Amino acid sequence: MNHRDLPIRNISASLLINELAEGWEFAHSGLAQELIQRWASCLRSHVEIGMIDLNTLSFVTYLSHIRLRTMDEVPCCLLSGRSDLTAAIRDFWKKTNVPAYLPFFLALSEHTYEQVRENLPMGRYVLLSAQQIIEILAGKNAHQLLKRIILQQIPRRALIPFAYFRPAEGSMFFGRDEELVRLSDEDFTSFAIAGPGRIGKTSLLRGYRRHMLVTHNHRAARFDVSFYRSSSTDNEAARFLAMEIDPSRRSDRMTASGLVNFLRHMRSIYRRPIELLLDEVDEVCEGEAFRYLGEAAKMGLCRLVLSGKGVLLKMMLNANSPLNCRMDLMQIGPLGDGPATRLLLEPLVDLGFDIDQPWHLSEHVLSLTGRMPILIQIIGKNLAELAIRENTHTISVEHLEKLKSDFLIGEFFVSSLIKLDDPKTRLVGLSLVESGHSQTFTLKQIQEVGNREGLNLDLNSTHDICTDLLINNVLAWGPGYYALANEGLRFFAQKFGYLAAALEEARHLASLANRDYRRT
Repeated sequence: MNHRDLPIRNISASLLINELAEGWEFAHSGLAQELIQRWASCLRSHVEIGMIDLNTLSFVTYLSHIRLRTMDEVPCCLLSGRSDLTAAIRDFWKKTNVPAYLPFFLALSEHTYEQVRENLPMGRYVLLSAQQIIEILAGKNAHQLLKRIILQQIPRRALIPFAYFRPAEGSMFFGRDEELVRLSDEDFTSFAIAGPGRIGKTSLLRGYRRHMLVTHNHRAARFDVSFYRSSSTDNEAARFLAMEIDPSRRSDRMTASGLVNFLRHMRSIYRRPIELLLDEVDEVCEGEAFRYLGEAAKMGLCRLVLSGKGVLLKMMLNANSPLNCRMDLMQIGPLGDGPATRLLLEPLVDLGFDIDQPWHLSEHVLSLTGRMPILIQIIGKNLAELAIRENTHTISVEHLEKLKSDFLIGEFFVSSLIKLDDPKTRLVGLSLVESGHSQTFTLKQIQEVGNREGLNLDLNSTHDICTDLLINNVLAWGPGYYALANEGLRFFAQKFGYLAAALEEARHLASLANRDYRRT
């Protein structure tokens, strides 16, 4: 049922809730639905109404304007009347008492308010009284009032929204406006989204999917498939994809060469274009299955949006790639200054913290992190936790300075260098870090840095090294140049005594690799 189907009557929120306080029958639930519509309008929220019963109504509200954990999808239970609703309260709580949700109970009468408190004496939920609901619906700043109520009832630590081990969604998805516009408007173009790990590629795919749903764009039949669990063999990859799209006997027998006819069949079934959003494709994108997918895209049977890291990026840069001239390369880099600042500050403000000189703090954080979303979230989460431990309501640059002595945070930054397996790439990366964080580099300058270390690089091998450094978040793209990905690389590598020792080891390993190369 859609809340937008009902007109809003010109009566006050208090009068509407007073009318509802005595309860309703299923056949006369229009007033309850009108209340939900007002809730949605006041909070600028999309709402989906679920089950309606005697004196109870469940719905989901999407509070994407509130930067707190679990606000993307909030299950709500509206309660009223004087009957015993114990079974309904416990059933709703049983379904929603999971880490992914923070359920709301909206009690329109004192009787239902007390029933919730009696049946759920402990637990993580938000209970709203009739008076609080009236104030939210009648007030000019509904979001601020609702946030204050949430913070009064839920431990602040449980509401920290910074989550850097999973893709950003809903309220924590910032920026990428240009990429979203291209993905939504250029709907006849296939794209390869390539870039460093944890730069936000999966988040972009999910953000695009969400954008299409919110804007009711159903021009294509869309399928999200992650190849993280897929076998890398050609026929197994083809079978995996087909089963994800259409689990059937035909799909279970799928081979790489059968994908073209399979997608032709799917298009005839859905009678509209097929759009494949394929994530984590590095292990499979060089195989025969993706060569046939490229053919299908060229024939107009499907649109491909691929997401991957190094293998996909190198393949798209290779003129002999099977996907060359089939797809546009969309290079994902750091966030812009505006979105990066909002990603840091808005969740901290919604957690109830005051920010001392916010632009000063954000300038320092953006420089330290290079505007990398995952690094901003790491800093944001640790700032919030540090302020909670210190029992302070104000966050300042002094808190950031304290975090600069945190060994685990430093390890996260330096891990970009540690993960470099190739001795030459590691030596070049460490040499660039040693040279200074404010410096930019052309390809020729990076070649000279490597050759000063005795690596004897040509431009092609230098380009390959730069690509590896990009993928591992050591370098970042600039307009015609490369730059260090962030200031934190050099700062933490030096502060914790890693840089000098790592350089000495890298020079030794590169020397051994050169010696072995000459022998062969």
